[in-house]
Amino acid sequence: MDPLEVLAQEAGVPPEKVIKLNGNENPYGPSPRVLEALGSYREYNLYPDPYQRQMRHALAQYLGVAEEQIVVGNGSDEIIDLVVKLFVGPGEKGLVPTPTFGMYAFTLDAAGGGAAGCGAAAGSAC
Repeated sequence: MDPLEVLAQEAGVPPEKVIKLNGNENPYGPSPRVLEALGSYREYNLYPDPYQRQMRHALAQYLGVAEEQIVVGNGSDEIIDLVVKLFVGPGEKGLVPTPTFGMYAFTLDAAGGGAAGCGAAAGSAC
């Protein structure tokens, strides 16, 4: 995926007129409360807990489920990668409806599997 500035230049429009819906990005930026909280945080130099214990605990309490039922990742790309690694082995294919998010096919290929397309753009029913 090209950066916003590259897409704007290619389209001949100002960058502030481009919204990348395919990248699941928020065109509005964080809320003022988030910006305020980020400004006071002092531990950006430390790696976070790889098991996300505090976040999973808070989400589990809020949702009324067990912490073991919560999966947290660094964006949808990481979650897709984890799911593919869990369920797809080398040479196996995953069903990817089209049009869709490009990371599904990319991650399946990277895992040594592949993507089997379906849907109107692929010319077959899912």
